[in-house]
This record gives sequence, C-alpha cells and structure tokens, in this order.
Amino acid sequence: MTDRGSSRDIKGNIPAELPDVFTTYRKECEPLREKPRATFPAPEPGSLPKLPDMAAIPGQRPPFIIPETLDGLVEALVKPVASFIADVPKFPENAVSAHPFKGGETKALERLTHLIQSEGMKNYKDTRNGLIGTEFSTKLSAYLAQGCITSRQIHHALLGYENGTDPAFEIVDGYGAGENDGTAAIRFELLWRDYMRLCHMKFGLKLFQLEGFKGDGAGYSGDQKKTKWKTHSKERASADQNPGPERIAEILKRFNAGTTGMGLIDAAQRELLHTGYTSNRARQNVASFLAKHLGIDWRYGAEWYEMLLVDYDVSSNWANWQYVSGVGNDPRGELRIFNPVKQAFDYDKDGSYVRSWVPEVSNLAKLENVFQAWTASEEDLKAAGLAENVMVTDTIKRIEFSVDSKPPKPGKRPFFRRRGRGGGSGGGRGGGPESPVGSDGAAGASTAEGRAEERSISIPTSPRSPARGGDGGSQRPQQPMSYAPIVGSPHGGGPSHRGARGGSRGGGGGYLGQQQRGGYRGTQRGYYHGVVRGGGGYRGPGFHGAGRGHSHGPWDPQLRQVDG
Repeated sequence: MTDRGSSRDIKGNIPAELPDVFTTYRKECEPLREKPRATFPAPEPGSLPKLPDMAAIPGQRPPFIIPETLDGLVEALVKPVASFIADVPKFPENAVSAHPFKGGETKALERLTHLIQSEGMKNYKDTRNGLIGTEFSTKLSAYLAQGCITSRQIHHALLGYENGTDPAFEIVDGYGAGENDGTAAIRFELLWRDYMRLCHMKFGLKLFQLEGFKGDGAGYSGDQKKTKWKTHSKERASADQNPGPERIAEILKRFNAGTTGMGLIDAAQRELLHTGYTSNRARQNVASFLAKHLGIDWRYGAEWYEMLLVDYDVSSNWANWQYVSGVGNDPRGELRIFNPVKQAFDYDKDGSYVRSWVPEVSNLAKLENVFQAWTASEEDLKAAGLAENVMVTDTIKRIEFSVDSKPPKPGKRPFFRRRGRGGGSGGGRGGGPESPVGSDGAAGASTAEGRAEERSISIPTSPRSPARGGDGGSQRPQQPMSYAPIVGSPHGGGPSHRGARGGSRGGGGGYLGQQQRGGYRGTQRGYYHGVVRGGGGYRGPGFHGAGRGHSHGPWDPQLRQVDG
C-alpha cells in the first residue's frame, strides 16, 4: 500500500528506521484510508513487449520438454513431488477445499467484486476466524502473492463502495456510508502485509535464522536462560536434547502428515497437504504447537508452509512464523501460546472441521475426544476403530483440558471471563490486530515447552457471543467450566494487553478478562487473580493488571493466561 522509498507515504525512508513493533508503525500510517496512492492505469493494448518467437527457443531434451497443454504442464509440475512423503492420508470423502479458486488477474478482480457485493468485505471482521468454506475470509492472499492483484486495487475498490462512487455496489448495504469495521480490518491486514515486507528489508537474512529478528542468541544449545530449540540433526542437537534427534525426526513426519493426535493441528495440516491452503486461525495454532508446545525449530514449519501454500509469500510466511514462535517482533514473545484444544472448542464448536479432515475421529461423539482422541474411553476407541491408531497409542502431545459441570473446589477462586456484545474496549479484533503465519485473507499467510497448559484453572461459563465486548450475559456465572490455562492469540476474541472494560448498562455487563500471571500480596500493584467489580460490570485490568482487591497468591511465572 505504501512505498518505503518515499517519505510522502510514511515517516522516514530508511529500512533501519522501521519500528520493531507493528503498533508503532501503524500509528505512523494512520489515518490509513487516506494514505494509499492511486492505482496505475491499465496498459494500453500493444504497449507491452511482445512474447519471444518460439522458433528462437532451443529445443529441449526429455524430461525437460515444454508441455503443450495446461494438463501437461500441471502433470510435469506435480510429478516430482507426488510422493514427497510416505503414507499420505487420503483426501477425505466429506472434506471440501476452502480455496477452490483459479488464478489470473481476471479471476482476482471477479473475486474482489464478489466480496464487496456479497458483503464479505463488510462482515470480514466478524467472519475471518472461520475454518470451513470459501466466504469466511477474502482468499485474496494467493492473488496478491502471485501478482494477480495489488493492495492498491483492493483499497480503491473499497473506496468505490464506501464513497458511493461505484454503481456496481449501489445495492450493497453500507454503500456510500464510509469505512466500516470490515473494510477497516481489510486495510489493517494489507498494512500488516506491507510491514512484513519492510521487516524483511530491515533484517535481511535474519528472516531465515533460528534466533529470528530478535537475535537473542537462541540456538540448539547454550545458555539455559535462552531458548533451546530441538532438531532432528544429530550434528546440531545438544547432547542433552530430549527427545533425541531420531524422535524429533519421527515427530516432524507425523506433524507434516497430520497424525499427531491433536485434532485441530492434524486437520489443519491435512487441509494444507491436500489443498495448499488452511485458515489464518489454523496457521497460528499449528505454528504455536510446533514452536512452543513441542519446542522444535520453527523453521521446519516455515519451510513446510513454503513448499505447500498456494498463497506463499516469502516475507509474510517467514516473518509471521517468527512472530508466533517468539523470535520475531511480537512484543509479548513467549507469553503468546495457543492452546489448540481450547481453540478448537472456540472456533470449531461442533467439531465439523476436525471431523471432515480427520475422518478417523468422525465417529467419536464427544468433542473433547474429537479434539484429542486419546481422551476417549477404551470402549469408544474400540467402537471407532481407533484403539490401535498411532494418534492414540503414541500421541505427540497431551494437553490436559476438561469441560465438566463440577463446581470449583472449595477455596479456589475462579478466573472470570465474560464475553458479551459491544461496549468492550481493549479486546482482540476477532482476527487481528496482528496477523501471524501467512495469510487468511487479504494479508497473505506459526521456546519453551509451554507447560502452562498442563495446569488446571476454573472458569465459569456464560452465554457465549461472537462479539468481543462487554454487555452480554448475566453478571453471575451459571455453569462452571474447568479450563486448563490457554495461552494466547494475537487476534483475539479475548483480552488484549490492555485488558477490557465491562461497559454494561445497569450493571449487567461482562468483560473480556485479564492476563493471569499469578498474584500479588499486600498493596503492591500488579498482576493478580480474580476481578475488580466496578460500576457497570466486571472490569478486566489485563496485562498491566492493577487493583487492590480480590487477589491472592504469590507471583507464579508458569501460570500464563491469554485467552484466544
């Protein structure tokens, strides 16, 4: 959207001056809607260089013969990689690709027009965390990555709708009403895409280095205070790496094939393997699982995505893997960890996504079993034909997570988390603000073992709402729910580092919650358990936690909670 070479667009024109935090960069560019330049005019017929004379191209010998048909070209491209991994799971009968699109500028412009006319752009902020179907996100990332369309073209098409100047959109709700939440979110993601390219310019080869942009000295061995990554390389692995290189090699094979035993991860990996696409929400979970739950060199995942993504873009892919892995320019780094079980409950509420791509678990009735087959009873596993399946007998990672109706233990202070409609501030954008791991739509496409997920915490439930706000639901919990601590989404549905406000009317509101990092004693200000009850409802102080009441317990560095 912007040209880094000109100070007309943003402050400064030297890559070294680029802020290391996206929020700082974003504020330099705002108001964003007025900044992008006009699109270039379409080339006049005959103005482009002519194609070379085919007779001037030397003849080629097999197997380098140039195919004469499209089918022949596809076959030639696919043949060398048709069997690149062993035991590839078959394409499930009930699965449907979320990215069945054809390439080219014409198709890209048709897709852009369709998104505005169908109100996909208008509703983007509310739908972009979807997992199934073609319409939950823009699917423009592949067109952008292949150069079929530009960010400026997308922006100016949106202007035609927002300003009421393009009659093609006059019947669309919001026509002529200016920027809305959805179109603003689209521009946000395009800016994030630009930022990843500028980071690439600034950091150069650090984009591909294990320690990432941060360059903190992390490696396969060394200082125990720094991240020690695991590798399958016997030459590079530290002597005390656990598990050893042979086991890491086996884990990586199963991670790629989607047989880890973690439902959401396996579904995303199989979808990627068969279609070249998986959603932004899935990408974040996959990256976090490999890098933070397993502690494996994040570059194995980034390289795998590079090979398979239909919307692969070097800057977006590698910089966003760094971001989720904690070595990039995420200011929260290690604290941002996704619990793929809770994420599955939040975003695959009936298990349709996991069941469609991992048909082995489709006959399991309980969601917790679908998302982690090893939790099913012996009888259920036997009935489903899973008793001897490697996803059960050798689960790569087990995350203790329970959903039940038992009340909290006596003396155990619950961690409140309320979601409601509207009125909230400081919460996640439902997909933003910072979109790691490739692209889920317009943006173009994730340290430690993450032991926090193995500790239990009680969270009362309330009526759920897709909105990120604070006036929905009753003020008191209705049915207790036991959640193992989930750590993290950059996109939200949960608290941001600034917390959230209840903002309810008449005292009935809710709040998004707070980052939980143990408690404080006495009158010391800081992070705490519990909530502060304020005027219009509960108030979640968040990352900067404050307040002098309803707290208990010493500071606990392992209890890290960021709801995704």
